[in-house]
Amino acid sequence: MRSRWKTAAALALMVTSQSQAATFTVGPSGTGCTHTNLQAAVDSAAISAGADTIRIARNATYTAQQITINSSEELYLIGGFATCAATTSNSPNTELSGAGGNQAPVLDIRSSSVVYLQNLRITGGDNTPTGGFGLGGGIFFTGSGALEIVNSSIDQNSANFGGGIYAVGSATTSEVFVRDDVVIGFNTARVSGGGVVAAGLEFTVQGVNTTILSNQALGIGGGGFGGGALVLSTASFPSFLYLGADGIGGVGGVHGNSAVFGGGIAAIGTTDSGRSAEVQVYSTIAGRPAQISANSASSQGGAFYLLSDNDFDGDATAIARLQFANVIDNSAPDGAAFFGDTDAAGGASPIVSAVVQYNVEPLIARGVPCSFGLPCGVMSNNIASAPGGAIVQQGNAAIDFNFSARRLQVQNNQAGYLWLLRASNTVLYNSLLSDNVVRQELIRQIGTDFDSVGLYNLTVANNQIAAMHVFRIQDNFTLYNSVIAQPGNTITAPGTANFEGGSNVSDNVGNLPSGVSVLTAPRFIDPARRDYRPRAGSRAIDRTIFIDLPGPNYQFEDLLGRGHDVDIPGIGSLNRHVDAGAFERESYLPLVLNPTFDSDLNLWQATQTAESSWDGTQNIAGPAGSGSARVVFEPAPGRAPLVAGRGQCIHIPVSGMYQLNAFGRVLPASTIMATRRARLVWELRFNDGNFGCDSGPPDQTGVLDLSSTGTWTQPLPAMININANFNTSLTIKLDVLGSAVGQTTGWFDGITLMPAQPDTIFANGFE
Repeated sequence: MRSRWKTAAALALMVTSQSQAATFTVGPSGTGCTHTNLQAAVDSAAISAGADTIRIARNATYTAQQITINSSEELYLIGGFATCAATTSNSPNTELSGAGGNQAPVLDIRSSSVVYLQNLRITGGDNTPTGGFGLGGGIFFTGSGALEIVNSSIDQNSANFGGGIYAVGSATTSEVFVRDDVVIGFNTARVSGGGVVAAGLEFTVQGVNTTILSNQALGIGGGGFGGGALVLSTASFPSFLYLGADGIGGVGGVHGNSAVFGGGIAAIGTTDSGRSAEVQVYSTIAGRPAQISANSASSQGGAFYLLSDNDFDGDATAIARLQFANVIDNSAPDGAAFFGDTDAAGGASPIVSAVVQYNVEPLIARGVPCSFGLPCGVMSNNIASAPGGAIVQQGNAAIDFNFSARRLQVQNNQAGYLWLLRASNTVLYNSLLSDNVVRQELIRQIGTDFDSVGLYNLTVANNQIAAMHVFRIQDNFTLYNSVIAQPGNTITAPGTANFEGGSNVSDNVGNLPSGVSVLTAPRFIDPARRDYRPRAGSRAIDRTIFIDLPGPNYQFEDLLGRGHDVDIPGIGSLNRHVDAGAFERESYLPLVLNPTFDSDLNLWQATQTAESSWDGTQNIAGPAGSGSARVVFEPAPGRAPLVAGRGQCIHIPVSGMYQLNAFGRVLPASTIMATRRARLVWELRFNDGNFGCDSGPPDQTGVLDLSSTGTWTQPLPAMININANFNTSLTIKLDVLGSAVGQTTGWFDGITLMPAQPDTIFANGFE
């Protein structure tokens, strides 16, 4: 960021400052204004030495505005003044409308200095001549200077190119900066660049309550690139779009735009330019990812369309870099999230048709780091409607498409494929692919020599895959340290030219070389609620010793930012083992899931021998009001007095003495004539199988009486000696011992299972 930019506070101060060389006021005649015409005030400022300010009162109507600004000195255009006599600017903003005027931008700015726009509404511009270029409906900007916009809206304008703003650089110093409280919305480009065109300069959209919203690029007569923004390199300069805006009301910085290609953003390396076009999307607010959302393309690239040029004049590469950013709810027939292409199949040397770098080095310095406890990025709820369409798609088989990502959560998308790659080098690290619906494979690569797909520490689970296989990779395929839970699909189709891999966990290892994967259930914490972290008994834990991976080494950070080489004593030797999959389990405990029944009985399986329910009126463990489990015994002829209401099966991979305990209460209380108890029944199975739980008769059983009264009671724990392996399970059941006369109700809370002599290695750092 160049030093000439003012801070937001400084800009606000300048509204009332008298330090400029001259201050002009524009408003109705006879009210003490220096000018009644804005163009006349601009012309006066042009011949006034020094930085000038033009205050535009809102008690006048400004229509048919086509203002030309040719500034060699700083100029401030500030609206929102109630009258010319007012010294304070406030809401509403002053409206400058092009309605009723010629086909020209509302503001035509050609500057070698800096022009500041504040507290303005730029609307009604129409620059759509049938025989001309028609650049910029609301604002056209060019020159070696800069334009800064704050607390303004550029809306409901139209042009052939750049419905809201068209900005083209003429020097390396050319720059546009869009700050806080700016909406570039509801603008239309007949051809391309519905909201913004950034051509050959740096264009920054970074501010609070700032968004590019509901613009469209119609593609009349061709084109149709970039509904929200078009980033276009020129013959003289590369082009950069920096997007750090947080949006309005949670909708994201680029939301609801539409185009033929690149509903949200299109980046084009212009033919014969030899210069790149790059977009960077990042967050500036800790804990809140940036968001590209609900954009649509009628052809390709719902969120992003990347088009490069490969020519003897030089390579012009289209690049998208994202950091702590979500791409959600976008749609297109092909490439709902990303579409990479090239406009030529030959040239001086092979290049890439597009580059997507998602949370990988080099990091974006303008943005905040990814937050601990959250994915670095989410790609979800995107829809590719064409039968062969994909969420990420490459359109040209002759030129490479480089896609690399880490800490990426890919969920709930619908498409033909998640990735459809032709000539590509794709690498995914520490990422989750789950709950997507695809008509073909998740990842399909139609490669030529030296193309590759590398997957490291992925968790792939619960996707609906219509094809037989999860992956179909034609060329080089690398699969390490991943968990694949797709019981109806084999991992890979035959025909991979070169396969390398190991230390994977899967429930279906068909078509993989021997020793690459272990055949077992993944044992996720709560897949029904899309929690794919490993349970304590998962074979994914400490699956392999750390290995050197190609490229930047991201193995030590899991999807949520935790260390990925935390060893759990008793499972593996202490030697920097890495859990398979996207998640690292850092502690053996807790073994019991949902032990205090917070809000429901989730993960406690119901039986058919007793009524059971969650009771929000009873609570002894967990947060106040979190509730407890309620089990009711109803006497009936032939029914045993001991009934199980709920149960949970826990795999125990570490041998040792364990203590089991809980709180319980029962009503009516036990009497001499009627014995009533709330109790735990446990069943130990030494070898429960890879896929089952509670399979076959138990090897050992026991009972722990909790309470015989209506008072919450926790007894001394039951001690259970377990000689364990990964298939050893302990089932805990919530039982009520009832009377033959009348209903008996038991309550349970605070179920615990832990080593009898806790050590710091069992500290609860996992949940």
